[in-house]
Amino acid sequence: MKTTKKPGPSKGTRPNFNGVPGCIVASDALPEGLDFAAKRARISPYDGLLEKLLEAPKNSALKFGDLRARASIIIRARKKGLRVVFAERGSELYVRIDGFIDSNDKAKATLKNAAPATLPSKPSDQIEQAVLRAMAVGFSNPQTIADHARKNGTIIIGVAPIQSALIRMEINGLVRRDGSQWKMNDRASLVGAAQ
Repeated sequence: MKTTKKPGPSKGTRPNFNGVPGCIVASDALPEGLDFAAKRARISPYDGLLEKLLEAPKNSALKFGDLRARASIIIRARKKGLRVVFAERGSELYVRIDGFIDSNDKAKATLKNAAPATLPSKPSDQIEQAVLRAMAVGFSNPQTIADHARKNGTIIIGVAPIQSALIRMEINGLVRRDGSQWKMNDRASLVGAAQ
């Protein structure tokens, strides 16, 4: 059986990083009608199909021979403001329009996909918030702070990240070391109360 060689660099050869050749064009030599501010719209083959489905008789459905179309259909339907539902039979995917997305649907989607309001998005901020909450109820060393965070389900974390967070917070003036114990500064209690 004969195999075909794959395009691209092979072992021992240097890839070509020259790129596409280009040249400078003076502003008076530019073609008429160029619009540099316009964004190039992504065109999907599913856009046309969704529009045809809108015009089709009620309860019609799109049929795809592959289940992988689901993710793209969801994205394109949202961009068009459509709510779609799916059905599967074997490797076939059926799509039906269930209505239009209104402001209530957008609010539900936002709430469903949003992170809990008490936890910041960065892991280091989550750890610092967990430390502040534990210190606010009286825990003052890294081990007891980590245990408190685990018991409350805030984060599952070990002692080393808690120690690192305490040092960062000490540098930022949120906490201070008092022997082997850690204490919150006044600024930290205000930050913890705001969270």
